[in-house]
Amino acid sequence: MGKYKDGINGPFSGKVGAVIGSSWKGKPYMKSVPLKFHDAKTEGQMLHRAKFSAAVAFSKKLKSFAKKSFVEFAKDKSAYNAVMQYNFRNAFKADESGVETFYDRIMVGRGSLTAAAGVSFSRDGGNVIVSWTDNSGDGSAKSKDIAMMALIDTTNMNVETFENVGRRSDTTGMVETKINPDHEVACYITFYSEERELASDSVFGMV
Repeated sequence: MGKYKDGINGPFSGKVGAVIGSSWKGKPYMKSVPLKFHDAKTEGQMLHRAKFSAAVAFSKKLKSFAKKSFVEFAKDKSAYNAVMQYNFRNAFKADESGVETFYDRIMVGRGSLTAAAGVSFSRDGGNVIVSWTDNSGDGSAKSKDIAMMALIDTTNMNVETFENVGRRSDTTGMVETKINPDHEVACYITFYSEERELASDSVFGMV
């Protein structure tokens, strides 16, 4: 896809021959019309599609959450695309037996903000409790950084997100979950700066 400042007669939108004109975040773009292929059915292509579909379905559930937790990667792409691309490459594997999810490789937050330290997750009935160490002053960590959490039901990949669990200085937070208490839950905590410019790499745990 080629970005341009001025087309032949200035920016345009719509399809002209084999070229499509559009804009994103106020920037004009030209891109070629996608080539048409017959529906390929090779094993490699089918596995790629299965892996891609799993990553897309998962990432859609983080679309709003990622606007904060992937804010640093949403300059030339959407936060949704950033979270989808990272997890597609790192957290899913497809083979003849199906798609496998590596929960310890999933990132629900990424960025240069100092990550949570000393993290521990636990569950008490319908609540998930998280605790961490107040590492304010370490690197870019600040006491008012906002803690965010995501929970994944590993039985069915349902996702719950919580965008304000507390401040870094609180050292603990609790969220109410609707996930079946008999199901294993993948838990993630990430921090988002009060200035809304930075986010941290997420930290994983299982309960």
